[in-house]
Order: sequence, then C-alpha cells, then structure tokens
Amino acid sequence: MKNTKFIAVLYALLAAVFYAFSTPFSKLLLREVPEVMLASFLYLGAGTGMGIMYSFQWRKEEKEM
Repeated sequence: MKNTKFIAVLYALLAAVFYAFSTPFSKLLLREVPEVMLASFLYLGAGTGMGIMYSFQWRKEEKEM
C-alpha cells in the first residue's frame, strides 16, 4: 500500500514538472511553428504517452490473472 502511494505522488510530481516545462517550450515553438501544428504535436504526444501507459497497464493485468 505504501509503495502505491509513493508511485502516485511520483506520477503527480512528474506531471507537474512536465506541465511547467511545456508552457515556456510552447512559447519558443510558436515563433517557428504554426499554432495548429503545435496543437497537433501536443495532442500526438499526449496520445502516445497514454497509449504507452495503457499498454504497460494491460500487460500488468494479464500477468495478475
């Protein structure tokens, strides 16, 4: 149980760090990349990350059965 709480806190901190870095990085990219392209990159990255997380969770659930 304690390990689960630690992992949850770690994920929350990582999400906050990535969110904090995305805003200044996005402002730099907006100088060179059109807004629609930047939005598509952000959605593509979020979808890829969620897909990777889902595949690891799916494998974990298969092993537990």
